[in-house]
Amino acid sequence: MRNHIMACAIVALGSSAEFGLAREFPEYQSQDSAGTRLRSALVTSDNRTITDRTFARMIGNNVNFREAVFAFNQCYGGGFIDDLVARGLAGNVSYTSAARHNQRSYARSEDRASGVDPNFPLVRRLESTYSLHWATAAGGATPATVRSAANTARNNDTVGPVLNPTPVAPVVRRKTNPQYTSSGAAADAIKLHQGEATRFRAVLWGGSTQLDFGPALLNNPPPRGNQYVNGNIPANWNTLERMYNSLIAAGYRDNEIYVMYPGGERRNQQGNPTGTIFEGGPRLPNWVDDGTRYQDMRDAIETWAGSETNADTQFLFWSSFGHGSNSINFRNRQIPKALAYETLMDATLAQNMLAIHDYYADPAFVPSGQNPNPYFQVVTSVLAPELSITLNGVSLPLLDVSSDLDPFNTGGFVYKFALSRDDLLSLQNPLASVAVNYDFAGSDGGIFDQFADFIQELGPSTGNFANGIGVPAPGAAALLAVVGLGLARRRRH
Repeated sequence: MRNHIMACAIVALGSSAEFGLAREFPEYQSQDSAGTRLRSALVTSDNRTITDRTFARMIGNNVNFREAVFAFNQCYGGGFIDDLVARGLAGNVSYTSAARHNQRSYARSEDRASGVDPNFPLVRRLESTYSLHWATAAGGATPATVRSAANTARNNDTVGPVLNPTPVAPVVRRKTNPQYTSSGAAADAIKLHQGEATRFRAVLWGGSTQLDFGPALLNNPPPRGNQYVNGNIPANWNTLERMYNSLIAAGYRDNEIYVMYPGGERRNQQGNPTGTIFEGGPRLPNWVDDGTRYQDMRDAIETWAGSETNADTQFLFWSSFGHGSNSINFRNRQIPKALAYETLMDATLAQNMLAIHDYYADPAFVPSGQNPNPYFQVVTSVLAPELSITLNGVSLPLLDVSSDLDPFNTGGFVYKFALSRDDLLSLQNPLASVAVNYDFAGSDGGIFDQFADFIQELGPSTGNFANGIGVPAPGAAALLAVVGLGLARRRRH
């Protein structure tokens, strides 16, 4: 595993892009899920995760199309691509992501035209540094091909590897390596809402949180009457709004787009959203169709897209800036009960987990009611009384036990264990020692007395709030007008 990642890093360092030359995509770094234990996931607003494997199964089992486009802007989004490719989806398919499978993605005030956030006058309008350019190139009145849009976004992403664009702000390069691949030349040439397809459908995923921490303008205290605390701003909303408007400009009708945003599941008797962009903020416009809970994703893919797509459809799935997670699966069906065994830890994942923990050590940065810290996760096929985990000789505190809602996973329960900073430091050593303890015997002749083969997956995870954060933003510009509300409509299920 480590050799695979290091080899890819050497390729990237040796490419001309690393030295600042704008060019076509020099690499696609497949996560190779079949041969590794790394998993990427989308985080839902009800604190669940939708793994790359589960998402690929949802798409493969429910969505029909002539051509499809997938754009992942969340952290670790590149990890979704190889699972979709492995499904062998019929038709022409294009894939892109804002970051590799082992990188966080970023949002910041990259566009001068964005100006001041309309909801927070003291804050620049933050949004995904990749999707800002991808959305405007792939959408709009004259859409580019999806390959050209991905190349434009990569070459202008201010936290990406390309150094030649004129910066509009202090630039932090080489944070991410956007990814692109496709099924071939015909997929590269796809243009949104154009071509041979006779039906156009899009699902837009608006992230799991309404507010994310962002830099405020200097020398201006935050106002108290606008629910503005510590610079928290709706980066996910800004990114979603730009993508939606870009699709409308490209010719999409409102009923061709299924839009998801936290709180969008709350509706009145007329079917219109009653949720707000953020607590105490403007009401969600009527073009928002649903929320971003686990069940909402199933509704969008299995119910809406499943019934709205056919063999003549051009299908788009797009995700906003946040949030994604990354984990490593120490899966081993012969895990001995209460006996330590060694596992191989991924170095990049260990570093990301420590950086996330340290960032959220300041309570001011923690989303209300959430626990953003990394954790150790165990997925089991049965309820396991007295289950405990010992990592490198230290017993981990149990945070939560919940039912696994993934219909494609053989597991039935999810256990999350807390990781202290000392635990995270110990994971910087590639060889982690794990012991599984439980106090019950199996119903299959006592095999659980010997091996914990009721465990489907276990391993450390970056947690639920792993966005790239703390990137500087430029100064203020002209105030933008608040987006108008669309026509009333019911949620489409």
